[in-house]
Amino acid sequence: MPSITKSKYHNLPIKPNSDFDIILNNFLETGHFILTNDVVTTETLDYMMKYLARQPKPSAILDYKLYLDNLILDIETPESFWQNNPREYADDKLLYLLEDILKFSPKWSVIALDNINILQEENYYPLSFNFMWHFGNLITDVKYNSVREEKKKELIVSQSLIITNAEFHSWVWRELLRKRTKLDSLTLEFLANNDLDENLAYLCDVLQYSDINILNLGNAEFTRQGYRTLNQFLKKDPFIHVQLREPIDSKSRVILKEHKNRITYLDHDKNFEAEGSLAKLDINQLIDDKTRTVGHWLLEKALVKNDTYMVKYLIKAGANLLEQHNEEPPFLLQIFEKNRNFKLIILNHIIHQKVLAFKIEHDLQNYSDLKDSLADMEASLRVYANILRQRTHGLISEYQKLLNLFKTMASFFRPSKQRDQEFIDIYWRLFKSIILFHDTTGRVTIESISNTQAMLSKIIGISEKAELGLSHGSKLHKGLARKIDLLMKELDDIKELIAKANHEQYRLAESAKTPIDSERIHEPGPSARFNPRC
Repeated sequence: MPSITKSKYHNLPIKPNSDFDIILNNFLETGHFILTNDVVTTETLDYMMKYLARQPKPSAILDYKLYLDNLILDIETPESFWQNNPREYADDKLLYLLEDILKFSPKWSVIALDNINILQEENYYPLSFNFMWHFGNLITDVKYNSVREEKKKELIVSQSLIITNAEFHSWVWRELLRKRTKLDSLTLEFLANNDLDENLAYLCDVLQYSDINILNLGNAEFTRQGYRTLNQFLKKDPFIHVQLREPIDSKSRVILKEHKNRITYLDHDKNFEAEGSLAKLDINQLIDDKTRTVGHWLLEKALVKNDTYMVKYLIKAGANLLEQHNEEPPFLLQIFEKNRNFKLIILNHIIHQKVLAFKIEHDLQNYSDLKDSLADMEASLRVYANILRQRTHGLISEYQKLLNLFKTMASFFRPSKQRDQEFIDIYWRLFKSIILFHDTTGRVTIESISNTQAMLSKIIGISEKAELGLSHGSKLHKGLARKIDLLMKELDDIKELIAKANHEQYRLAESAKTPIDSERIHEPGPSARFNPRC
């Protein structure tokens, strides 16, 4: 049975509808639905649902956020129907409201169900197991019939998901964390009587599929075994910054202290406040006689200190990973090759930030065929980056693990061990080739295209030298040479257009040396700027 609390606020005043109108109107204008510190009745829920149902689909793109915080749901159960299960009726009424709110957008920055209590017969109940199952369906892409028997689309939560005072549902968290691979923060507070250690162990197991910066476990108090489980998880993945209550038990505090010592660099936000400070800092400001940027200097220091936290936030702040100083390799390679933890930072950056995709879209917007071909290559590399991330985490099938063990014992060469290096070499050369497409003045010239082709030729060289192993294939190299050949042809076509344009400009310049009719001196001539139509 879930925990119950005796009601102390049964006689709290209910806000009139006019106050809820303000909340609803604010939601339509800003995308922020904020309902806090209130008692919500059946009448209020019905009013809000009818109000939202009358609204047209929004035309403006808003930053959608949902905050339901510190609420008491005082739901009157109809005698004719839900009398045998009043909690399920209250759950469904809240779900109806959530469906009406969430239908306004498939993308939400924040969804917070924070300390919602169901009031029944002078007792408070948390959100139920049944509620969590339906809520999980609302924000995953599992095909289901909702409480209204309607198909729903997948919702994306991009920044924060907050769930407190709710029964733990293992299926829901498995689906949420396996589908939502990127989230700035997850707040999940376990109920005191809900098998805390077992639920924590399950959560740690499924967290390996996600990319979460901050995990807030609230005021939950675990046993020593629970803290050991958390400690083991953080050994495997030190990127998640955990926030939790300090244990009362002294031996548990020792375990927690040990965990803090292992990830001391995750406490930078107390004295460095990485995101805020870096947002104010010009990462690309030139220093050292204008030979390198501030970002380059900070990345260098962070690598020397093995500080993954600092590296992660420098990248997030916009540090140039392709910047090179003297003869050193670009930081993209230095970070990737340092160790497993740094490699995961780069893989997550490639998968989630899509900087190469944005670079292609921006720099090649006037060259549609070339842009599409490069975008296809970039998408393939992102898919392969996800494969490498799974391998780095150890998330491969049991069959593959056994096969790898057999190859090792039989002393067979395993070319897959070389794929990491081949991948990052291909990725950065592809990125560099796009940078070289324009010269230092921002123009596309025959020479700049030749530089791009030279860099692409190096990618072909990497692929041709790659060992293919027993299967005679590789997802990284499959079709790569064909794609590069297509790019080379498209680049040759652009060079030919430039050569023709240059020849025409030369012819016009030569003809200008002949006597000019003074009566036509002010007539506009052809543009000397080459602007191909692609």
